[in-house]
Amino acid sequence: MNNSTNSFITNYLQTATNNDIIELVQSSCSLCVSILIFIKVFDFQSYMSSVKRKRLEIKKNKEKREFEKMRVLFEAMKQDNLDDISLSTDDEEEKKEEPLRMTRKKKKQNLTPNENAV
Repeated sequence: MNNSTNSFITNYLQTATNNDIIELVQSSCSLCVSILIFIKVFDFQSYMSSVKRKRLEIKKNKEKREFEKMRVLFEAMKQDNLDDISLSTDDEEEKKEEPLRMTRKKKKQNLTPNENAV
């Protein structure tokens, strides 16, 4: 009876240790993923002055474009010349989008052993 009890306790401790290791690995993976999500969501770059400046500049440029479009629209309304005016706001953005360029490896020249000696 003593022998079977020792074997049961040994098996229990061995499986308990394996389960603890599995739980430790799972919880550490979960912690890493949670930290990565937190970093992405919190946007630490917004505290850098250079990033703030660039974002503010982009926002101002966008507002200027919108105001320019509205000014052109109002001038056209005053002159009753609305036929030539496009009201879509995506015209400029579509022009900026270019198809993705595929990079290609440069081909090396195959040198024969006689050319290497020269």
